[in-house]
Amino acid sequence: MSESHVEGSILAGRFLEMLNDHNADAVDDFVSIDYSNHNAFVEDGREGNRVFWADFFTAFPDITATMEDLVVAGDRVVGRFIYRGTHLGPLYGIPATGNPIEMRSIDIWRTENGEFVEHWDELNMLEVFQAVGVIPPSTSEAVGLRRRDHHTLRTANAGDPGTVHRSCCHLKGAGLMGRVRSLAPPHLTTRYRLTAQHLAGSGEPVYC
Repeated sequence: MSESHVEGSILAGRFLEMLNDHNADAVDDFVSIDYSNHNAFVEDGREGNRVFWADFFTAFPDITATMEDLVVAGDRVVGRFIYRGTHLGPLYGIPATGNPIEMRSIDIWRTENGEFVEHWDELNMLEVFQAVGVIPPSTSEAVGLRRRDHHTLRTANAGDPGTVHRSCCHLKGAGLMGRVRSLAPPHLTTRYRLTAQHLAGSGEPVYC
């Protein structure tokens, strides 16, 4: 087993341990100070990551996580995780509902000098927002939302020649997008704000 594989496995294990211990301060053990996080809801940097997990553990104090898959190749670590818990605290301004949630993620990290330095993820946030009551469960009837598989939003990141990829769904009407946009924390990046504003201002179906 290569040294990079061992290192990647250790870092992923520390991440999983942090989740199940509900210990946001454990990010000191695996996240770099200048951590780059390609997630519009999470600030860059170790401190931004610490704040996010502290808020997450407040919203879901009984959360448990399992690592379903782990792939390590060179400086890349890829994990598939399932989170299960109960919405018992505020989540982006949404009061506690007591509802159970199941969040699934695929996380990709880049490692350097024994730490995670960059991160990308894909999550089933539609189902999470449905579970906490932000989006009605029967969206096709209530707001004209129809699930589409494997549609991707590609929007240029401000100041970055790369693109941002978000698995999303078919949105119709401004009402729903307005509710989702209201969840956005103040520090959201320009790319996300522009996308949300565009969707909320359009009455036409948009693939996001």
